[in-house]
Amino acid sequence: MAAEIEELKKTIDEMRSEVHLLTAEVQKIRRHQFWASVSGYVKLLIVLIPLIVSVWLFQPQLRQLYKTWQEVSVGLESLQGLQPQR
Repeated sequence: MAAEIEELKKTIDEMRSEVHLLTAEVQKIRRHQFWASVSGYVKLLIVLIPLIVSVWLFQPQLRQLYKTWQEVSVGLESLQGLQPQR
């Protein structure tokens, strides 16, 4: 009976050390996931911030470009009307 108890205590101690190692590994994985998530948000901001700032700064030029494009597209539509139909 005492031998069985000692064997169980030894098994419990082994399991406890394995659980401790697994807990350390899980903490490493969680830390890695956290920084990967932060890195993803930073990459997103690196792309979005210049786009937003450029649209804000170049708004008058973009409006002029859109106006010019509308004039060109109207001109193209009128040219298509002049072509002979087959």
